[in-house]
Order: sequence, then C-alpha cells, then structure tokens
Amino acid sequence: MNYEWSSAIISLISLYVGYRLGLRSQKKEVLREYVTEIVKDKYPRLYSEINRNLQYLNGFLDKPDVQFEFPEVNGFFDKGLDAFMEEHHEDLFLELESFKEHILTRFRGLINAKMDVKRKIADSWKQFLADLFSERFSEIHGKIECEKASERIVYHLIKTINPNYVFPDLLTERFKEAQNKIEECIEEQVTISFGKRDGLNVKEISKTLIESAKLEVVKLLDMYNELRKQDENVIWLLSLLRSYIATPF
Repeated sequence: MNYEWSSAIISLISLYVGYRLGLRSQKKEVLREYVTEIVKDKYPRLYSEINRNLQYLNGFLDKPDVQFEFPEVNGFFDKGLDAFMEEHHEDLFLELESFKEHILTRFRGLINAKMDVKRKIADSWKQFLADLFSERFSEIHGKIECEKASERIVYHLIKTINPNYVFPDLLTERFKEAQNKIEECIEEQVTISFGKRDGLNVKEISKTLIESAKLEVVKLLDMYNELRKQDENVIWLLSLLRSYIATPF
C-alpha cells in the first residue's frame, strides 16, 4: 500500500514538475517571439535612419543642403520602447540613449548653425554689393535697382544644392575656386543688370566677400569637426544594432 501511495505521489510530482517546466518553456518561447518581433520591426529602422544621416554628414561639406532628421529615434523613445531595449539589450540601450542625449542634438545644432551662417553671409554680401552698386550706378539706374541687383547676385552665389556654387567651396576652404565663381557671377550679373562693369574691380570684390564670410564659415566648420569626433561612437551603435538584428535573443 505504501508503495502504491509513494508511486502515486511521485507520479503527481512528476506531472507537476513537467507542467511547470512546460509552462516555463512556453513562456520562454513566447518571450523569444515577442523580442524577435520587436527587434525585426524596429531595429532595422533605427539602423537605416542613423546610417543615412551619418552618410549625409560625411558629404556635408560638399553638399551642405541636407536635413538631418531622426523621427525613428525620437519615436522609439516617445513610444516607450527604450524600456524594452533596456530590459533585453542593455548595452545597446545605453549607446542609443547617449546618442539621443549627446549626439543627435549636435546634428540639429549643425543645421541651425548652417542656416544662421548662410543668412549672415547673405546679409553682409547684399549690403556690401548694394552700397557698391549704389555708389557706381544709382544715378543712372536708381537705388532700388542696385539693391535688386545685389540680391540677385547673392542668390546665385549662396546656392548650396549644386556643388558648383560658392558655399561648399567656402566650407572646404577652396577659396580660389570660390573666388573664381564669385568673379564669374558678378561679371555676368552686373552686365545683365547695368550693361557694363564701369571700372569695377571684380577680383577685389571677390576677395572682400570671401574675407567677410571666413569668420562665420570657421564657426560652422568648428561645429562640424566637433560632431565628426563622435563618428566612432555612432559606428559602434550601428554595429550593436546590426548584431541584435542578426541575433535578437
């Protein structure tokens, strides 16, 4: 009798243990599927966005007319998914949090600085050329036409979408190329606006414009170089994302 009771108890214990182990295994499988689903959906988006903006940064000096945007990174934190990452991939969480707090803000700062520098350069160039043209041509063409001519010239000079214009050359300190483009633009636009150069020293004008822009350009270059010092951190973040995309759990 005791033997039968012992066997029954052992059987019940075995069933219970098996049940618990089965539940645990099932929970692990559900968790694995959940983690894998989130990783496969969200992590590639983070990777693509960060990598794309890093490539924009790499080409910024030659093509500065870009926007650094991070809707996936911001959305990841806004939706509370950073808690998921902290729980399951803590090393990645720490890198992404640091990126958001310390690097992403520098991307925004660079774009804001670029817009501010372009505005300051354009304003100073317009004022200089308007004063110069008024002195030479206002008696014949009037002050308003002189101001319009200066705006037209600066518009052509400051374009950034095409690397054949001046601003990228100023950023990369290719001042000779910038000077040549400024000279060509001034000669062309002055002829269109006034029909003659009237003794304007185009080379000296170009040099003056470049010198007035240098101080502002240097500030922007300093910000750019500071951001580029973070390249290794960004590349490490991308490598972690790539690793967890390949092996989520």
